[in-house]
Amino acid sequence: MRRKLLLGTALLSAALAVGLARRPTVTSPSPTAAPPAPRQATPPAPPTAAPAPQYADVHCEVEGAPGTRYGDLYEVDPPEGRTPSLRHTVRIEGGWIVFQPRSSENVGLLEVDGHRPARLAWMDGACIAPVVLEPAPVVALDLHAALPDALVSRVSVRRHRDGGSTTWECGALDDQGRITVEADPGPWVLDLLLRDDRAFGLLRSVSVEVPDVEQFSVEVDLRDLEPLGYVDLDLRHDRDGPWLVVDPGSTPLAVGDELVASGALHPSWVATSHLLGPLDEPVVFTVRRGGDLLQETADRLPL
Repeated sequence: MRRKLLLGTALLSAALAVGLARRPTVTSPSPTAAPPAPRQATPPAPPTAAPAPQYADVHCEVEGAPGTRYGDLYEVDPPEGRTPSLRHTVRIEGGWIVFQPRSSENVGLLEVDGHRPARLAWMDGACIAPVVLEPAPVVALDLHAALPDALVSRVSVRRHRDGGSTTWECGALDDQGRITVEADPGPWVLDLLLRDDRAFGLLRSVSVEVPDVEQFSVEVDLRDLEPLGYVDLDLRHDRDGPWLVVDPGSTPLAVGDELVASGALHPSWVATSHLLGPLDEPVVFTVRRGGDLLQETADRLPL
């Protein structure tokens, strides 16, 4: 009996020892320990702007403009304003135009070459009445441009309404720097462009308020143009592929170089314009050659 009591006491002591060993140890903080860092509050996410509402396309019948042509439609923006300012380029086909408006109910102005501006109003996806285009009087605009000798017979003219996007080609100046352009009365912009097999680019834009008369003359003096130059460089572009140099011409580039850019200009513009610009300003090319990006500088050639 005594032996059983001793054995039971031993087992109880062992169990107490194991239980004490499994208790978590609580450590008092040290008086010299740094206080815990405060939790950083997460700033609220900035509010996101609500997307602009998308309104249904507006369908408007147009009278007086047979065939297919383009025009500029100006919508009053904001709708509570008074002056049409938001421009849409529209296509007139089969006597109808379709455009996506900024607001479901509004008014605007349709301008088509050779016609007087026409007002229109719409609601719920349709104009409340057909848009009637009336023919505008045609003005013979006689343009005379005084040019440097190097540019004579190499300049063409295009016109577009002041603030509009649709352009009309008018033809080239003759060897006297003259051309007659037909336009209806109103504000126009005449672009004088250098356009030949060596270079292409805008020389000057001239704003003209064409009056309601039969004939009107405009004089433009371009003799103060600084000397211009271009870059002799031929590029090839396969669909969805890079722009590659096929003839470096006057540049230090090599055949097979991939043209990445020239300044802020895309290679497509380089290929079209041949970098028409001031003769004394060199051109910097960024090219990829053998996996490396390099920069090369070339001088412009005189026109």
